[in-house]
Amino acid sequence: MCRNDSTVHRLQKFGLTTMTSTSGAKAGVMDPQGELIINSPHTPVDLEQMVECIEASLEDDQALDMVTIDLVGKTSIADRMIVASGNSGRLVSAMTEHIVEKLKALGIYPKTEGRAQSDWILIDAGDVIIHLFRPEVRAFYNIEKIWALSPETEEKNEPSVQTA
Repeated sequence: MCRNDSTVHRLQKFGLTTMTSTSGAKAGVMDPQGELIINSPHTPVDLEQMVECIEASLEDDQALDMVTIDLVGKTSIADRMIVASGNSGRLVSAMTEHIVEKLKALGIYPKTEGRAQSDWILIDAGDVIIHLFRPEVRAFYNIEKIWALSPETEEKNEPSVQTA
């Protein structure tokens, strides 16, 4: 697996380094004294690999109107945001379960919010934030519009998003 350079950069900012071995037996994050502080059987996941995994899961679940937004340079909370809809609360909940399962298989343990209602579920996978909506809730909040406009495209009124 490839390293996510933005994650490595963030770790280095705090004096931490990543450690991996070819066998995968030792991988994790080390403090400046060389102590292993986060131990993981997986090496860090490449951002594009994570995005592809999430998008593939959503396509398999027949998500509606999937949009991927590049957040680099707009915020430090994440590098990508993926927004998609499901026809019912039950489908939104199932899409969430499938994404969480696939991310866990990659060694990423995401946090989720909104599972009880299943109108709008947020999945925080670190470098990628996923918003799953029922269509009417998505239309009401319209978060793509908030995040998609960059200063250069704002004048043209063209969103800087990638649709799948």
